[in-house]
Amino acid sequence: MLISKAMVEEIEKVSKMDAQVFTITAYAKDSDAASAFAKKYKDDKQFSYQTLGSVLDQISSLTDIITFVLVFVAALSLVVATVMIAIVLYIGVIQRTREIGTLRAIGYTKKNIL
Repeated sequence: MLISKAMVEEIEKVSKMDAQVFTITAYAKDSDAASAFAKKYKDDKQFSYQTLGSVLDQISSLTDIITFVLVFVAALSLVVATVMIAIVLYIGVIQRTREIGTLRAIGYTKKNIL
């Protein structure tokens, strides 16, 4: 909520407490004014400010984190799928080996098995 200085003074009178201002929202007329403000208060620890560039940097870092997580999940899925395919193929070969051994034991030739 935005309030005027007169309203802050009225709150101080009614509550008999010092009203502290924690946030002020200001909009610059142009990018030069915003740059001048940013340079003026750059090293002042009492003030903090956000420019459009800093907001875009935060959004960019967030999208980088989301991209990393998605790449990790995709890579993990590929590894799991590869292991599962290898297990299925191994089981198929083991079963076929037993089958071939049984067929050879009862007299089938290599030509008949193929």
